[in-house]
Amino acid sequence: MVHLGNLFHIQGKLKEAEELILQILEHQKKVLGPEHPFTLTSIHNLALTYFSQAKWQQAEELRTQVLESQKKILGPENPITITSMVNLAYIRHYTGRKHDAISLMTKCVRLREKYLGPKHPDTLNAKDVLDQWGGEEEEEEESGDWYQASDESPQTSKQVENDSSDQELTVLLPASSLSCRNNDE
Repeated sequence: MVHLGNLFHIQGKLKEAEELILQILEHQKKVLGPEHPFTLTSIHNLALTYFSQAKWQQAEELRTQVLESQKKILGPENPITITSMVNLAYIRHYTGRKHDAISLMTKCVRLREKYLGPKHPDTLNAKDVLDQWGGEEEEEEESGDWYQASDESPQTSKQVENDSSDQELTVLLPASSLSCRNNDE
């Protein structure tokens, strides 16, 4: 059923994905517990679904929950934990808290450089995102609040942008690998 929820998400059937993931999550919490790797993966998937629907507050709450559990279980330097930090930085960026997002992404870059190396693809990707966000911030400072001149809020604009971006789906994979990796132990 987990794969079906992911398939619904990929197909853009976000409401169906949300409903199915909520059912799965309820069952997993009862049977496996709230911090089991499979449960954390489902929480992550639900957060991703909320993110894709621009349900920012729910997505941030769940991503924070996953991050705190991963810090406790895997440690703060684990690559999967760092990926969860990246996920949280994205939420902060999309909700207009760009200084917070840049600060968190900077921490992620430093951790990835230290534990994965400066040439690792995940490190390079995080650096690229950080450069992009820094450039956006400079442009906004130069032009003022650009979105106030339009009818579109920054969240709506980012939601549309997110719908066509598969960058967010890419970060689904490390969380999924959490459940696979810990299941083998």
